[in-house]
Amino acid sequence: MKPKWLMTLLAVVLAACQTEPPPPPAGGDAAAAKPTNRIDIPPAVVANLGITFARVERRHVEQTLRLPGAFESTPEALTAHTTPLAGRVTLLVKQYQRVEQGQPLFRVESPELVALLHEIADADAETAQREAEAAIARAELNTVGRAVANWPARLAAVEAALAASDEHAANLQAARDLWAARVRQLEDLDKAGGGRAGELAEARSRLADAESEISNERETRAGFAAQLAELKAGQDTDQARLAGLGTAVEKADSATAAARVHARMVRHRAALMLGVKPGDLDGDGWRGLETFSAAAAGTGVVTEIGATEGEFIAAGTVVARVLDDTALRFRARALQADLGLLADGLDAAIVPPAGGPLAAAGAIAGKLTIAPAADPDIRTVDVIVVPQSRANWARAGVTAELEVIYDRTPEARLAVPLACVMPDGLERVLFRRDPADPNKVIRVAASLGPSDGRWIVIYTGVIEDDEVVLGGAYELKLTGAGKTTGKGHFHADGTWHEGDH
Repeated sequence: MKPKWLMTLLAVVLAACQTEPPPPPAGGDAAAAKPTNRIDIPPAVVANLGITFARVERRHVEQTLRLPGAFESTPEALTAHTTPLAGRVTLLVKQYQRVEQGQPLFRVESPELVALLHEIADADAETAQREAEAAIARAELNTVGRAVANWPARLAAVEAALAASDEHAANLQAARDLWAARVRQLEDLDKAGGGRAGELAEARSRLADAESEISNERETRAGFAAQLAELKAGQDTDQARLAGLGTAVEKADSATAAARVHARMVRHRAALMLGVKPGDLDGDGWRGLETFSAAAAGTGVVTEIGATEGEFIAAGTVVARVLDDTALRFRARALQADLGLLADGLDAAIVPPAGGPLAAAGAIAGKLTIAPAADPDIRTVDVIVVPQSRANWARAGVTAELEVIYDRTPEARLAVPLACVMPDGLERVLFRRDPADPNKVIRVAASLGPSDGRWIVIYTGVIEDDEVVLGGAYELKLTGAGKTTGKGHFHADGTWHEGDH
């Protein structure tokens, strides 16, 4: 007895296949319907049986290795976002929330951050003070330098005046000597009775004037000499000050440079702690950073939240982990015995698991990389493929199959998915879509060749790009439709011919 579910299925299929009532028998006698290997599959049957199709392809079935494996995240896909400072945390995202690069994840109000900003302010103030001191010292140095530069001209002027005074004094002395000689001459004449008293008085007056002028000139020269000595003393003093101010400027410049280095180091340390670039804190860039904020380093999904809202956390706490779910690789296991067939750089394809809605999903291409170490216990070696494209079904932990064609030298042969072929008595059959009528399929007793576990070589009954039933093939087989009875054979057009020819 057939199961009830099978009887129900047969009834549904036969009801759907009878698109019109059979014609009445000719001549009043019941005419047996001629056998046919065509099966009607109107849309209702396709929907009821969940029929899907696969295309006949040319493939290197015998040169294909199929390796089981699964997707995994790359090591760099997971980013841990920590707080460098202790403080009270405010969460800005939730677990499993998708975030974009630069999106804020959390912020921390930290007393340590306030102290750090205060240290930056103190370093800036120290730098400004040292720069002011250096500017004052340099201004004083410039002033004294200009004064020292003027001393030679001032000294030269006084020395010229002193030389002129000496020359004038010499002229006065020469005039005095002449008048002294005239006075002696007139005195001798007066003693001899020459009677030149008036001339003698005039000469004596001129001699007195000359002596007076010589005395005055000596005083003038003494003033010039004193002034010259004072100027030389001032020059010596300024030169000594200039040397001292030069040293003071060097010290002020060194102190300024040290203050700037200290301020830069404080900023650099703050940048490292806050996870920003040192240049971001230059100038007044540090102002307004009363709270520390962490942003997503890249696009991904928040997989873990390590703190609760308002919790006071310690420095170094991992507050959020973000996983880049697009950074995937596929890890499969190959037998060590197949290492002679595999090589780095071989083309590979990641195909979804057979069966289910993913079976129709496209394969993902990539290049093969053999792991540097093998497992001696189970005698396998890992092979890695980084997908060259993104598929929605590819996620960490999803199992799939790696397809590797290790030799493309032989000619590719026609093949169909192994799931399309099933035993039916002593035959292995499949259902080919009728090229002349897409609402019919043809039951084909397949002549098959080798299989790689997913595809199987087929020698007869189909051509390249034919469609064969994938989903629903088992249910079609159970109907028994399209099956021969007795001796005979079908022609290509589906007509039945009794006998062997």
